[in-house]
Amino acid sequence: MGDAHDTAEVCDHCGSAVSDDGWIGLEIARAGTPGAPFHDYLVGSFCSQAHAAAWLARPLPDPEPMAPYVPSLRDRLEDAGMVAALAVTLGFATVGLIVAARWVWTVV
Repeated sequence: MGDAHDTAEVCDHCGSAVSDDGWIGLEIARAGTPGAPFHDYLVGSFCSQAHAAAWLARPLPDPEPMAPYVPSLRDRLEDAGMVAALAVTLGFATVGLIVAARWVWTVV
C-alpha cells in the first residue's frame, strides 16, 4: 500500500517517486503582479525534508499566466435565475409583512 510505485507523485527536486507514507508537501502563496487581484500559488511534493529545503533554496519558478475568467452563457443564465428567485422571495416577504401589519392594525 505504501509502495512508491503506487502513486503518480514525484519529488519536485530529484524526480524520484514519492510514497504515500513519508512525503513532504509545500504550498507557497506569493503576491501576484501589482494590480492583480489574485496570488500565485506554488505547490511542491518532496521525498525528504532535505529535498524540500534544497528546492526552497533556489529561486522560485516564474508564475504561470492566469487566463481571465469569462462567464459562459449558462453561468449568466444561472445568475439571472438566482436574482429572479431572490426578487420573488423578497416580494413575497414584503407582501407577507404588509398583510401581517394590516391584520395587527385591524385587531388593535
